Amino acid sequence: MLTETKSPSGRHLRIWSVEKPRAAIVLSHGLGEHSGRYEEIAAYLNDQGYSVYAMDHVGHGNSPGQRGHCDRFADFVGGIREIVDHLVVEAPDLPRILIGHSLGGLIVTHYLLDHQEEVHGAILSGAAFQVAVEVPWWKESAGRLLSNILPSFSMSNEIDPGALSHDASIIEAYESDPLVHDQVSPRLYTEMTQAMEDALAGAEEIKLPLLILAGREDRIVAPEGSVLFHRDVASEDKELHIFDGMYHEIFNEVERAKVYAVVGAWLKRILSRAPQPAE
Repeated sequence: MLTETKSPSGRHLRIWSVEKPRAAIVLSHGLGEHSGRYEEIAAYLNDQGYSVYAMDHVGHGNSPGQRGHCDRFADFVGGIREIVDHLVVEAPDLPRILIGHSLGGLIVTHYLLDHQEEVHGAILSGAAFQVAVEVPWWKESAGRLLSNILPSFSMSNEIDPGALSHDASIIEAYESDPLVHDQVSPRLYTEMTQAMEDALAGAEEIKLPLLILAGREDRIVAPEGSVLFHRDVASEDKELHIFDGMYHEIFNEVERAKVYAVVGAWLKRILSRAPQPAE
C-alpha cells in the first residue's frame, strides 16, 4: 500500500508498506529525480516482505527547496537520518536497510560514516564516487568561484537521459515527468565534489554489510569509483557486482530482473542473521 505524507521537516515521503514487514528499506534517489520513480523496485521489495520508505531530497520532487540546490551536503543526509530515527523509535525491532542510487548512494555513504550502527546493511547502486567524464579545469574553477559568490545560480546538470537506460519507455517517462529537473547550483556541485572525495577517503570506516552495484557501460557515474570503494571499505561482508551492458539506472534497465535477483538474494542472506520483529 502506498502512502504519501510529509516528514516533520516538510520533505515529501512515500511509504510502500506491507503487513508484518520483515524489514524496513530506506531508499535514497539520485540527482534531479524523485522517489516516485522507484515504484517498480518498491513493488518487488514489497513482494519480498519489506516495507519501503523513500523521501524526495531537498530541492527535488515534491519536497521544498530550490531545484538542484543545497547549502550543505549534510542537508541531504539529514533526510535519511530523519527516516531512520523515526523507525528506531516507532519500530525498534524491525531491521533497517539503506538503498541509495547515484547521488543517493553518496548520501547513504555519508550517513554510514556517522550512523552505521543504526542500520543492518546498505545497497549502493551506481553510487556517485566518481563522474564518468573528467570536468575541464576551467569549468571546475568557475564552479568553485560561483559557489562562493553566486551559490544558488541555476545551470543544467548536462545529464543525457539516453545514458540512463536501454529501455526506451524509461527514457520517455523520464523526459515527460514534471517532477524531474536538470538543474544544479554551483554550491551543490562543490558540495558533491567534496562529498565524493570524503566518501572514498572514509571507506575504511564502514564495517557493516554492503552490496555495491554498478553498470559497466555507465556514462554518468564511473563504475571504477564503486570498484575503488569496494576495495577500501572495511566491511568483512561486502559484495561487488558490475553488470555487463548496463547503463546508469540498473534498477530501470531492460534486464533489471537480474539486478533485482541479486538484491533479493543479498537481502535474504543478510536479514537471516538479523533479529526478527515479534509477531
